[in-house]
Amino acid sequence: MSLPWIKPNRAAVWKIACATHEPHQDQSVTEWAEAHIELPLGMTSAPGPFRTTMFPYMVEPLDQFHPNSGTRKMTLIWAAQSNKTTAIMLGIGYRLDRAPAPTLWVMDNSRNAQSFSESRWQRLIDANPVLY
Repeated sequence: MSLPWIKPNRAAVWKIACATHEPHQDQSVTEWAEAHIELPLGMTSAPGPFRTTMFPYMVEPLDQFHPNSGTRKMTLIWAAQSNKTTAIMLGIGYRLDRAPAPTLWVMDNSRNAQSFSESRWQRLIDANPVLY
């Protein structure tokens, strides 16, 4: 019995799949963030499209979130209020979009975790459809 909605021609199926699903470009994490991320008002001191020109020190740590970087652990020792959390959030955002992996964000207590989630993390997700 032949089912009319199943195409026996694999080439036709492949052509349709390729037309509707573009492969991800091989981008660095920084390139991805600059192409897709808008930092929302109230989440950062520099709202708007993410640009490394304002924070050149973020390039190297951000690019270590790429699955091909080989980085397994990272320690950021930066001054207070210098976008460490934003860098980590963007790195995790990249992984959510391009190379999902188990991730755990640990905070000191549930009240701070909820506050962070509502005031920073959820704002970033809501402002960037690529993270839905």
